[in-house]
Amino acid sequence: MSKYFSISWIDKPVGPVAFGPENSKLNFELTEELVGCNKLPFDLMIKKVSQLKDSVEESNDLSDLNIIWEDYLPNNIGFALMSDRLKAIVDLHLTGQEDIDWINCKVWANATFKIYYILRFNRKLDVLDIENTKYIPNSNRILKPCYSLLKVNFYNVFHEELSDNLWQINIFIIISEKLKKDIQKGKLTGIEFGKVTVI
Repeated sequence: MSKYFSISWIDKPVGPVAFGPENSKLNFELTEELVGCNKLPFDLMIKKVSQLKDSVEESNDLSDLNIIWEDYLPNNIGFALMSDRLKAIVDLHLTGQEDIDWINCKVWANATFKIYYILRFNRKLDVLDIENTKYIPNSNRILKPCYSLLKVNFYNVFHEELSDNLWQINIFIIISEKLKKDIQKGKLTGIEFGKVTVI
């Protein structure tokens, strides 16, 4: 049976995080503004974030970070922010059914920048196994999703089931085992894999 995995960035006690400008909007607020756009209208800046016992500390001093340019870069806006290496691997695995495109984003660190890519779904994908998905009682809010193999078999990348327009641009992405293996083979950084239920 085909396996699928969620991806997320690795939660490190100290690591790089890309920040938008002060008071910048979050992913769900930006989605409508980005319709038809292939470039983010603002740049991001990497800071070192240290998770302390009772607080979080931000610093512009990146000198003691082993890796600054993670392939899956944490950020404060809620984007799936991917390096060109990760984008290239994802592109190689697309079946053509996923209906995604990419938004370019300039990310700065130590007075230099790199282009990162934000994955955007252009069509809400029907992927749930409704009968086996667990919902909060008396609501349509999902407690534990279950995905239908018959439905997801057409995709190597798909989004979690999310309401409103949240499915379009977000960090809740699921990938096939083939794609996971190539990411691991390429030794891409910053990515953690989680299990998802597919039957």
